[in-house]
Amino acid sequence: MERGFKEISVSVSGVQPAPKLDDMHPGVATWRNNLTGLSQVWNLYFVAHQDRIHVYQPQYPTQRLSCEPLLVLRLPVSRPGQHGYIDDHHYPHAVNNLLVAHLGEQEVLACVCDDGDVVVYHTRTIMDAVRRRSKSTYEDEEDHQEIRTFLVDNVRLSAWGLAIHTAGRMLAVSSNTGNITVFAFALAFTDELNGGATDLSQGDLDEVDRESAWDDSDETNSDSSYDAAYLSAPTSSLRQIMEPSRNNRSKNKRITLSGTDTNIPNIAFCNSADDPEGRWLSSTDIEGYLIIWDIWVRRPVSIWRFGDQLHGQPQRGEELETRGWGVLCLDPRSFRSAQGASEMFGCIPKRDEKCWCNSHSRLMIRDSIVWHRNQASIVNESPDFDDPIFELHLPHMAIRGLHQLMTLGEYYHEPQCPWPTNFKAPFAVLHTTAGSIRLLENTQKGPSLICRSPLIQIPLDPVHSHYGYERMNMLAQAPELGLVFVATQSGRVAILSLTQGRAPQVQERAFRIEAFLPLRSQEEQGLRPNTPLLGFATGPVQTRAMESAEDGSVAGGTHSTTYGGQEESAKRIRLMLTYQDRTVMSYEISRTDSASYVTKIELLVL
Repeated sequence: MERGFKEISVSVSGVQPAPKLDDMHPGVATWRNNLTGLSQVWNLYFVAHQDRIHVYQPQYPTQRLSCEPLLVLRLPVSRPGQHGYIDDHHYPHAVNNLLVAHLGEQEVLACVCDDGDVVVYHTRTIMDAVRRRSKSTYEDEEDHQEIRTFLVDNVRLSAWGLAIHTAGRMLAVSSNTGNITVFAFALAFTDELNGGATDLSQGDLDEVDRESAWDDSDETNSDSSYDAAYLSAPTSSLRQIMEPSRNNRSKNKRITLSGTDTNIPNIAFCNSADDPEGRWLSSTDIEGYLIIWDIWVRRPVSIWRFGDQLHGQPQRGEELETRGWGVLCLDPRSFRSAQGASEMFGCIPKRDEKCWCNSHSRLMIRDSIVWHRNQASIVNESPDFDDPIFELHLPHMAIRGLHQLMTLGEYYHEPQCPWPTNFKAPFAVLHTTAGSIRLLENTQKGPSLICRSPLIQIPLDPVHSHYGYERMNMLAQAPELGLVFVATQSGRVAILSLTQGRAPQVQERAFRIEAFLPLRSQEEQGLRPNTPLLGFATGPVQTRAMESAEDGSVAGGTHSTTYGGQEESAKRIRLMLTYQDRTVMSYEISRTDSASYVTKIELLVL
């Protein structure tokens, strides 16, 4: 089916089958967030196995992993005897989520655990250990003396959400306490207002002392006139109205955002030039709330609650509240110009009372499959609910659930922020639940676009059904390519293109589905395992620079990257899916259009 516009290129790099049972390492944790990650600087791939991190170097071009990890990190505990939430008896310290990103000038591997621990390493120290191992005959898989941590701390209860703000050197962690803890590490920057420089912060590679390093004092100014001025201030004048205590980043600060009483599975910073100091943080919880926080005021500035509503049943009380699982802050500059509705939405969208809906676009993908596994005829169209095969293979409640998924209407509460504000975020927000993807182009007006059930597949074998894993809780973005990746634990990934109207008068932004992974051809060949997805990771395709870099830092004091020009590697990324049986499916993704994305963020770290 020709879609009438230029699509991204997705090619298969390799498929590494699951190892034999007797070669398996200790099992992996289930019902978690993303448990894999790729370094953006080194050729390092991280996989969480309970309370350990296995480190690999994928081989180019197939991305094949070695049978044994090059290194195993056994995560230290902040204090002995802590309790887990999911598996307190066997693995209370199991990893719930991991993230690889730049914290200031240095790239870090951050992990959050079921006992509330937060453990952070610099990837440079991990790479140094890998190099030493390759030159020695030392075979002990764990060497705690040579792998130094940057941070070991605790947020009281099971930790889930994880976000890093690069320029502001901030790490945010959400937990089952209903709170979000923000670790704001000390900065050293030139004070343009006073014409001088603040004291230097501690070195990037120094370990943070958990007992004495944090300034936990509550510096919130409760004066309403001050808050009104602060909330309406543009980012460029932020320092001029900040109190000296807020402007003083010479010490490590620990900030607590509270106000919810439920689990918060995912959070996200705005990592763009529109928020260089880490002012805004988005969160979602399992009651369907999306909250945008002003970190330094410690208050929400925008609150939405999402749900679904059955068509034909508009009465109050018929709403189907939905759990929030994922959130991303999107840089407006990462949206690409599109001509016409089909190129913007991937189909001709439908309009309901509240927003646009492009759910039908999932049927326009050529290399996609509705059925899970090749156990019957494969279709690429809306399923026929009257087909006897549904009665044969699916229980009654599953059929009813599928009917509902196909006939949902949009439902959400109006803003509920208790502090009046005309806040409009300098970024768009992508929000995911178990069954829907929502785009909020303007946080004052609610969702502008919804795509329902983009990754749904109908299991023909109820014994191997992944019911309960259909949560879209794994998200990543590649702003240089204008792409977003959304994955479910059931084992599929949707690749979205961020789009916007090409005409100057058309300001509306949208997304379209570009591809689903694994590909239809791989499903037909039975290459996708019948196990949940452990995690997925994106990163640049291996280059010689990854091996020649000395310290993994951003050159100079500026994080400046230009995409879409002559640097071919910047237009190609690798995507690796790792399943719970250790099957690895790898892809290479590229764009061939002429659009470019340039971002230049001045780091505050000297």
